[in-house]
Amino acid sequence: MNQEEIIEQLRANFIALSKIQSLKDAYKITGYVFNLLQKLELLDKTLSEKLSSITANISQSTDFSNIQDLANSALALLASSKIKQKRYLKLDNKVESDDFIFSKEKYANIRYLIDTTKEKLEVAEGYVPNLHRPIKRGKYAKCLHAHVNENIRIMYILDPEQKKLIYIDIISKNDFENSLNIKQINWIEKYKEL
Repeated sequence: MNQEEIIEQLRANFIALSKIQSLKDAYKITGYVFNLLQKLELLDKTLSEKLSSITANISQSTDFSNIQDLANSALALLASSKIKQKRYLKLDNKVESDDFIFSKEKYANIRYLIDTTKEKLEVAEGYVPNLHRPIKRGKYAKCLHAHVNENIRIMYILDPEQKKLIYIDIISKNDFENSLNIKQINWIEKYKEL
């Protein structure tokens, strides 16, 4: 779900809250809103925090007119916010190698962190060192890597011709450091058929 879709769903939920006549429905809708705000936080943390504060006040209110006023203020905030659409990585496609898929199973205990890191690196609006750091030598030279946590790295490369992101592998910090003394692999050529 991209930022524009999240904003549209938030707008629809706040419109429903601005006309609410049932506390049960209000609390149900605020649950949906909080889920959407978690997704928005990866894309626009400031807007997400402001809307979260309003939504928290809605979820604690028992006064319909207060809920409606708060929903209207959230709608005004959405109307005044600019949807950011410039991304650091301009992609048409993304694929995962067999090694990457195997490693996701190997690191299943941190699967959420891996998925979150992937989403962050794909939607980041500017260069983020811990998500887009280039590798200059070794096996993964000309690749990029993203820090999942202190020990785990996602290795990936961009194929500029096809505007494709290729997820190569998930490795430990030690494996990464050991790879710096291994001969470079042409990853784009290796995964050309993906």
